[in-house]
Amino acid sequence: MTPLTILHTESSLGWGGQEIRIVQEARAVSKRGHRVLIAAQPESLLLDEARRAGFEVFPVAMARRSFPRAFARMLGIIRRQRVDIVNTHSSQDSWVASLAGRLSRRRPWVIRTRHVSVPVRWGGVIYGRLPDRVITTGEEMRRMLIAETGVREDRIVSIPTGVDADRFHPGVTGRFREQLGIPKDVCLVGMVSVLRSWKGHRYFLEAAARVRHKAPGARFVVVGEGPMRPLIEQWRQELGLKDDVTMTGYRTDIPEVLSALDLLVLPSTGNEGVPQAILQAMAMAKPVVASDIGGIREAVTPGQTGVLVPPRDPIILADRIIDLLNDRAAHERMGRRAREIAMERWTLDRMVERVLAVYEGLGRTA
Repeated sequence: MTPLTILHTESSLGWGGQEIRIVQEARAVSKRGHRVLIAAQPESLLLDEARRAGFEVFPVAMARRSFPRAFARMLGIIRRQRVDIVNTHSSQDSWVASLAGRLSRRRPWVIRTRHVSVPVRWGGVIYGRLPDRVITTGEEMRRMLIAETGVREDRIVSIPTGVDADRFHPGVTGRFREQLGIPKDVCLVGMVSVLRSWKGHRYFLEAAARVRHKAPGARFVVVGEGPMRPLIEQWRQELGLKDDVTMTGYRTDIPEVLSALDLLVLPSTGNEGVPQAILQAMAMAKPVVASDIGGIREAVTPGQTGVLVPPRDPIILADRIIDLLNDRAAHERMGRRAREIAMERWTLDRMVERVLAVYEGLGRTA
């Protein structure tokens, strides 16, 4: 495959699964001989992370009021850097970069990656007319996008985020429990996610309050940072969980965090593709208790790799957590099967091969 110059664009300011995938994918693709550039908002965390990872980065202010300037800037990047593929990731950057790609004399291929399952506006344009292909991070999201936008099925492909098997595996150890003062023999249940409204932290805390009464020795952790932190801390205080639930803030040692957990919980209420935290936990042979919504169903097979529960139901969530904590045989069996499936279906190498196949397919249709 001829080496390509690929420009990823992102208008998000935060640092979560979506932004992590961009850097992770960029690293893997660049190792295969392609040049990867990243354009993001000047104040974004992604720009800082991409710069630290050694990528060529381009600050572009993408607020709506800055559209003409952003469009001109993006057009210049595409032309001067001789970009072959523009891969957009959020709404604002998709309008700017897709139009710049379409109107550039260089005419790069345009790809739109869809990470969340929120309702689509202007879908026929932003997913149908502007990009040459659309990538979703889950099959259910792909089906939903086809139904909502009318885009042809052959123009949309599902490629879930892959797990780096060199980082996430059962042999990982660390000092996470020691740092929090949690003994090895204490059951530890955790959430690992950006602190956003749809991740369901309220239901996790309500479930923790119930589990605490039936399994008094259990402890809980909320790992991540985000705009919901003040409210989550308030809920923790109101539920009397200050001594039982530790909020760690942002962590970079996620393999060590997951290694310390007995169980990963993700009680999301919507907007999910196939969450990275679930796939990472599976790769580390950890069973998962998660909401029966969106792309989560594609990863968690009830009774095999974990348990699915109705969203917004902390009572059932608590009961299923207690079941798995008490049934160590089922816990270990699900963990082993989760690891097997993750290595079969969800590796980083598999993801990159499929992304590169999309790129190569575009070249064949030229």
